[in-house]
Amino acid sequence: MSAEKAEMTTGRASHDGEAVPGVADHRARLLAGVPATERRIEAAGIPTTVLEGGDGPPVVLLHGPGESAVKWRWVLPDLARTHGVVAPDLPAHG
Repeated sequence: MSAEKAEMTTGRASHDGEAVPGVADHRARLLAGVPATERRIEAAGIPTTVLEGGDGPPVVLLHGPGESAVKWRWVLPDLARTHGVVAPDLPAHG
């Protein structure tokens, strides 16, 4: 992934290109205090959000159907102490 394709989130969630009021604010509250950076990326032409934190051997956390990377907010702080953690929102879920 290149730096040109990754950008910090703008705080606006969208559905079919339109902002969804309150969703980004709710997500920000859920992630408050979690030692991760939230980035907006485009992978294979599909926009999604990725949480990244920590340093060390990589660990990728994948959520289940109908969930988002926010699911990992409880375990990410402990893992980020010893690992580089990547938790993407799977397309059409997060």
